[in-house]
Amino acid sequence: MQTILRRLCILLAVPLVANAEHPGKQVYTQLCAACHGANGEGVGNGAFPPMKNSEWVKGDNKKIAQILLHGLKGPVSVAGKTYDLQMPAQGALSSQQKVDVINYIQQQWGGKKKDTFTIKMMEEEIKRSSKRKKPWTAVELESAFPKQGLFKNLLIYEYKGSWRKLPDFTKLKAESVEEEHHGSISLRNIQRNGYFGVVWEGSIELDKAGKYFFELGSDDGSRLIINGKEVINHDGTHGVGIIKKGTANLDKGEQQIRFEYFEYTGDRAISLRFKHESGGWQWLSDENKAVVNKKKAAIPIDLTPKADGQVYIYNNFIEGMNARAVAVGFPGGFSYGFGTSNGELELVWKGKFMNARRHWTSRGKGFERPFGDTLTTLSGEKKAAWLVNGAPAKVRFKGYDLDKVGNPTFRYTLNGVEVREKVVPTEGGFDRELSFQSKRAVNLELVLNPAYDAATPNTVGGNLNLEVEGTKVKGATLVKPINVSKSENLKLSYTWTK
Repeated sequence: MQTILRRLCILLAVPLVANAEHPGKQVYTQLCAACHGANGEGVGNGAFPPMKNSEWVKGDNKKIAQILLHGLKGPVSVAGKTYDLQMPAQGALSSQQKVDVINYIQQQWGGKKKDTFTIKMMEEEIKRSSKRKKPWTAVELESAFPKQGLFKNLLIYEYKGSWRKLPDFTKLKAESVEEEHHGSISLRNIQRNGYFGVVWEGSIELDKAGKYFFELGSDDGSRLIINGKEVINHDGTHGVGIIKKGTANLDKGEQQIRFEYFEYTGDRAISLRFKHESGGWQWLSDENKAVVNKKKAAIPIDLTPKADGQVYIYNNFIEGMNARAVAVGFPGGFSYGFGTSNGELELVWKGKFMNARRHWTSRGKGFERPFGDTLTTLSGEKKAAWLVNGAPAKVRFKGYDLDKVGNPTFRYTLNGVEVREKVVPTEGGFDRELSFQSKRAVNLELVLNPAYDAATPNTVGGNLNLEVEGTKVKGATLVKPINVSKSENLKLSYTWTK
């Protein structure tokens, strides 16, 4: 009876639409809209499956081609609901019409930006199933197009943007939506070199209930959500060698997984694995399996200072800083990067110091990212850290002196004014101690916050609170005037807000 009703829907379908924007729209209007709806939401108050939010439409276009070629019968799950209908083969359509309607529905409701299915691909699908004489079932199609990995119905949403923190992807429009054919969280098919975000959504089947352990490394930020609850938040810009851990008590059966990730610039990688409290590790990602298990060369060279009080200095190319920056790491998990060409404290972070593998092995090309987390940029995108009489100062670096534990005091000049600067960790933050010497009166200005916000006047870099008197706002910039006649001293105190 259902088959007869469906064929009647097709016979009563609306005629072809003239001058349609996409050739597939004409085919859809004639043969598909009567049951699936002109808006893709399904007709008959849910009697027929929708195109909108359908994992089949967002998924493999080869499976859609097979349905058009041979039909689909029996139970099938679409957008969380099971339908037990029969869709007949569309033998009256030419190969080109089949190609057109596949491209149309995937652009309309599948998140694709352009035509991705071709006549050549259709010919391959015709050849693949040339001996088939009966309709497909959903189970047969899944078996005919197997996926690797643990996931079922894994979709990948790709976004374009520049972030240092995870955005709210639910408020952004994805540039593309595809079925993740690897069956695992994978960056293999992402063609961008940087400045992008990705969200994976799918499910895995667990054969036992209990406590599960998760380990996540990523370059850059990421977040793991299971059944709507956050398990690991590994936000910020950092390297894959920093591992965050999480646990979740899960029932036996299907678990909904959402994994969010963004890449700022530089290296990119995802390493995500899990295990039951009684079992061994299993991978949810395909990245870094070999790195973790086989490639000893990929093991980080961790330069994090030990508890003996000695300060470490890393003088090399560091991501997020200018090419002449010097990184300084303290015992206890505080580090900073000082720009010697501009006399500016450029970057501060918590946790581990630096991974020296890139620069201490092979030829060491490229910029290395700080090894820790909670990276905070103080200099932003401004062109000058120091102003003299309102104009950018001429900065000349003179080197640095080390105290007994190796903490440097940087020496540089600003239009002839001699400056000595030292950074000292404090409980909950750090101080910048500066002294100035000049043979003539000079009006200096230190740019403290290049993105000043009156709503949070003392907040710098998003997670630091600055304490200093006598500041002023110039446009959208916060500066500290320093009038130097002979000698002056200045201390800036920063504390972490989170």
